[in-house]
Amino acid sequence: MNQRSAMEFFRIYPNVLVICIGVFIAMLGFGMIFPLFPLYAEQFGATAAQIGLITSIFALTRTTLATPFGAISDRYGRKRLIISGFLFYAIVMSAFAFSQSVTHLFLFRGLQGVASAMVWPSAQAIIADSTRPKDRGRAMSYFSAAWQVSLIVSPAFGGFLAELYDYRTPFLIAGIVMVPITFLIHRYVTETIKGSITILSTPESIRRRLKSSIREIRESTYFITLMGLMIATFISTFGLMLINPLIPLYAETRAGATILQITLIYTFMGVTGTLSRLYTGKIIDRLGRRFPILFGNIWASLLTFPMMIAHTPLQIIGVLGARSVGLGLSDPATQTLLSDIVDENKRGRIFGLYTTVSGIALILGPTVGGGLYEVYGGEFSFGMCGILTLAASIVLFFMITEPSE
Repeated sequence: MNQRSAMEFFRIYPNVLVICIGVFIAMLGFGMIFPLFPLYAEQFGATAAQIGLITSIFALTRTTLATPFGAISDRYGRKRLIISGFLFYAIVMSAFAFSQSVTHLFLFRGLQGVASAMVWPSAQAIIADSTRPKDRGRAMSYFSAAWQVSLIVSPAFGGFLAELYDYRTPFLIAGIVMVPITFLIHRYVTETIKGSITILSTPESIRRRLKSSIREIRESTYFITLMGLMIATFISTFGLMLINPLIPLYAETRAGATILQITLIYTFMGVTGTLSRLYTGKIIDRLGRRFPILFGNIWASLLTFPMMIAHTPLQIIGVLGARSVGLGLSDPATQTLLSDIVDENKRGRIFGLYTTVSGIALILGPTVGGGLYEVYGGEFSFGMCGILTLAASIVLFFMITEPSE
């Protein structure tokens, strides 16, 4: 069954194909602007600390709303939230192109987090809902690879547009490409949760859903594994976000990288991340979830430390590209294990809570990372990232198990 061709796999699971296509198109837009965002913010006079805070405001809104939106998707359906989220993305991404100040960047970045909370937990849940356990690892790998594939071409294309026109153009195009995704999902995705929206979310209902999600984790047969995944995700994401928003600045100031070279860093990371994800699915379904999670995290931690001594654009490209291989192994395996140990009617809430946990790290990481970068420099931040990722690997080793067949 694992040897089934991709065409046959997608014929059996059409929802997986359509969601992957939608994610691919969406990430074309994200990939164009992600490497340019710190440089765009610099044009408005933003410091490294402010750039970190702008990243954190995205995580704050995403974190606050991911769990309630996940709960809503469990009760009323995934498809509505995904479509609404992508439409909101289109508006917000286009709005970035008309920013006039750092304040505008804070505002639009926060609204972008709202859209993210609507889309990603529901998209992960609908992938899990649509597949059988023995094929779920492969489905999650395709889902993960879809956005990685777009990162092969989109950063360089965004850099090309920025050099040819200006920094605003990639943001505008990123907003435009979101529109066709909504029509694609509306037409071809089959809803996996039947329901109709009859009430509006209130602060009280949001609190109830969050408490319900936490209670379900405590009562789960795989409580220790769930806690291990949550703790390790927080630690590793916090470490990653110490450095991730500031990679363009690090490459520019330490290695003298140009805009094109900075975008090539992300392109090569996309290539290596995609290739690893394309093979990860079969590894996950054949060898289990635990081994790829552990190996991928340890690999990523060890490949972070060489960034402390990288001095040229080529060295940075090579190190970060190799590091992406580890993330390409661990990320799909983590999502698959999470799907395996959670009941279908609770996946939206648990994926939402998982997103919330990573979101808290997304809030704190860039804020702390921006301050560390200004005080101690990028080398220190990369060292801390490596140590924290290794610590997350230790947590995973002692806490996670996977269901028996």
